[in-house]
Formats: sequence, C-alpha cells, structure tokens
Amino acid sequence: MGINERNPMTNQHSLLPSLTRSFTLLVFAIALTNHGECQTGGRVLESRLRELDENSDGVLSETEFGRSQSVFKSIDKDLDERLTLTEIRSFLQSGGKIGPQISPTVRPVEKVGAFDESMPVNLASCRAAARYSASSNGHAVLVMIDGETVYETYNNGWGREQPHRLASGTKSFAGVAAAIAADEGLLNFDEPVSETITEWREDPRLSRVTIGQLLTLTSGIDPGENSVVLPYSEVIDVKSKHKPGTKFEYGPNPFQIFGALMNRKLASANLSDDYLSFLRSRVFDPIGMKVGIWRRTNSGDPHVPSGAFITAAEWAKFGKLLCDSGRWNDQQIIQETLLKQLTEGTKANPAYGTTFWLGVQGGVDAGTDAAGRTTSPDVKRVPFRDLFMAAGAGKQRLYVIPSLRLVAVRFGETKGRRFRDDEFLKRLIAVPRPDRAIEDSVNPTER
Repeated sequence: MGINERNPMTNQHSLLPSLTRSFTLLVFAIALTNHGECQTGGRVLESRLRELDENSDGVLSETEFGRSQSVFKSIDKDLDERLTLTEIRSFLQSGGKIGPQISPTVRPVEKVGAFDESMPVNLASCRAAARYSASSNGHAVLVMIDGETVYETYNNGWGREQPHRLASGTKSFAGVAAAIAADEGLLNFDEPVSETITEWREDPRLSRVTIGQLLTLTSGIDPGENSVVLPYSEVIDVKSKHKPGTKFEYGPNPFQIFGALMNRKLASANLSDDYLSFLRSRVFDPIGMKVGIWRRTNSGDPHVPSGAFITAAEWAKFGKLLCDSGRWNDQQIIQETLLKQLTEGTKANPAYGTTFWLGVQGGVDAGTDAAGRTTSPDVKRVPFRDLFMAAGAGKQRLYVIPSLRLVAVRFGETKGRRFRDDEFLKRLIAVPRPDRAIEDSVNPTER
C-alpha cells in the first residue's frame, strides 16, 4: 500500500491539525516505515518516545504526550491513560483516525446454557433483550440464574475476552469496600469524614459530613465533573455547597475522597493495603474476579468512581456475590445486614442507595448529558422492588434481582435515550408481571 493511502497527512479524516509538534515527529517516523525504511522509522519512533518520556517509565502520560487530549485518547486503545510504543505505532499505521475502540471484524457470538420452566427468563426472552440492546450499539448481554450463566452474547464488534469500561458502574465497588471495612471495624458509616480527613475539621459543613453521606451522594460537597477525576491530594480541598444530608448530587469527587479516606484508614491500622489492594484481597481474589484495567490519575491514584475495565463474565461474578446476600461458596464476604444497607435509599434520593441505583419510584436523576438529557437508569416501571444495579455512562449495567435469583450484565456505548432499562428488562424477564400496562407494552414478537 502506498504512502498516500497510509500517511495521516493525506487522509481527509486525519488528526494532524490537532497534533502537537512532538507528535508530528512520530508521524514522520511512521512515514519512513511506510517507505520501506522500517528500521530507520522504528528507531526514530523509539527515540522520540524516550525524549517525551520524562520519568523514563517506558510509557507516555497525557502530560508527557502534549496538549491534544482527543489524540491521546484515540491512541490509548486500552484506556489505561498511558501510551506504549505499540499503541502509537498501531495508531499511525491505521492512518491516525479517531475510531471505535473495538474490532469490527469480530462476529456476533451467542452462547446458550440450560433453561428450565422454573426460571424467570427463557431463550426467547434473552434473545429479545439482546436484540434490543444490540440495536442501540450494545456490546454484550450476559444472564445468570442461580449463579449459572444461561445466556451470553457479544455484538457490534465486541469480543468475549475484551474488558469493557464500567464507567460509573465502578462506583458500586466502593460501597462494598465500605461495608467490608465497617465489618472489620475500620470505619463506621455514621462517623464524620473529618475524623480521617483532618483537613475538614475547621469547616462548619465539611466537619459534619459522614462517610455514609459521602457514598450516598448526599454530603453537600461539590460533586465535580464526571469527566474529571482528581488525585487524592487535590480532591480533599473540595468545597461544600449544601447542608449535609439535604441534597443528592452526582459526581466523582465523593468517591475519590473515599479512596483517600480508605488509604489513611488502612495506613493508621498498620495495613499495607491501599484502596485497590483492599478490594482485591477482600473481594476480587476470594470470588476469582479478574480486573482487566483500572485507570489511575497522573499521580497514581486509582479512579475510584470510574476506573474499572472488566469482561461481562467477570462482572457477573460480582453480581452473583451480591445476589447471594454477600456469600461466596461457604464464605460470607459481605455481612448481609451491611449489604442490605447499601440498597436502602435516602430521603434526598429514594432511588439511590449507597453506590447502587434502586428500582423504586420518586428518585432524583443523576444529572444530564451534553444534550440536556437525564442520565439516570429507567427502572421506575419495573415491578421488582428488590432490583438494584451498578450503572455507568454508555448504559453499562449490572442488574441484580434477588427475588428472581437473576443477575444480568449489559455493555454498550449508547447515547441518550436509545436504550431504556425498563424496556430491556421487560423483554428479558418472562415471568408473569403484576403491572398489566408493562405486560401489554412489550412487543409480542419479541417475547
């Protein structure tokens, strides 16, 4: 293939106008490679990477890379906020185009387990839900009944082994971490955050914020912007906006503060764990759950609200733990009463518990997207009041309905209202429903 077909400088979708001067030299390096001077191009590319790599760790952070955030994110295929030589070379060889983070060559995959008449789902209902998901750029649907996977499908270029971003679905790990820490005596949901984040002690509002309010998003602090995750050293300087306990506001800051709090708690208890290693040792390892990627800030602090990338099968393990009242085999991982507390709403927002969205009416929305559309789950018309879920942007979902022994994962990159939780669940759940309006609204051909 000739250079004019591969060179980003000649492609109409090229990102060259937004590239930094440093990155232009990388384009030159790959141009040499396209002319057949592979060794020379490779040496230039590696040399330029070393020049930009200020801390000599072999990868480029966004700061080291330069000012073009959109280009950085396009190259960063695994979304770990670090660029490797392989990622840079692959990006340039593809023509420097912004495109999907998935391979369009992956064909749809469907795996069907064993169904029986006692189950709340059947093959037809699972396929109807999967079709609905796939029609709005859904990537995966996995359904588990009584701890066994009965249906699994991957669409729109996604593969079974690819870790998917959970976005704000990551937040629910924080609630479980808090419950386990409470069970171990490391914290109490009613204790003031200022007992640990001592910088808050002199502030009349911040000094009254409890750990429970922090994780139910009713602390009154500035919640921050969902696209900005601050390092621990900066997020603790957050300001108070409202009296604690009076208003629900959705955002990343409370979760980063919780990460900072956990690190201090663990250090004061003479434990070597940080927040992530605590989760790994108490939850992930005992249930055999593998995390693909967990993003971090430039200072190395994990993104507590939105950093996890996990496959559908691995996230379903977490759902099984929740559905089984915190038990895994013969081990009680999460104390049952504390887990139940995580699924209780607040006066400020009955539809949000401690890091979990709840299937109840009268809730407060998470906020709006760039187009002004609400971004909260749509479960108000689903007649299973014990339903709770972890939910994230792009319509990432981990549904748990203990009364049905059901866990379901949905992955996708869906914008706006093209995917609705109630529409998905109406198709998925095949048992009789008490709400006739819901039953009648389902397309009979999709049941």
